[in-house]
Amino acid sequence: MTGATDLLILIPAAGASRRMGLRDKCLEPVRGEPALRHSARLALATGARVLVTLPADGARLPGRQAALADLAVDLALLADAGEGMAASLRAWAHAAGAQAAQGLMILLP
Repeated sequence: MTGATDLLILIPAAGASRRMGLRDKCLEPVRGEPALRHSARLALATGARVLVTLPADGARLPGRQAALADLAVDLALLADAGEGMAASLRAWAHAAGAQAAQGLMILLP
């Protein structure tokens, strides 16, 4: 039987949030904290391993890193984040294979 510790949850947060204009949807407040942090805390509460993909550079990176400060998530900085969701899915598949994950889940930020 697969347990939460065999699960790898991906939170894909490497995108540019273009549809939000100048605002970063990952940093929009949800219950008093940035949406990205809120999602990461919920994912960690399952006991699963959590992988968050972030852009390797750019204006959005510092705020997203700060939102995840002190949370026990694995970060993947994606140089190819401009390719879209596919870049996050590739990083997730690689991590799943390396960690021998038995279950996979995507949780949007």
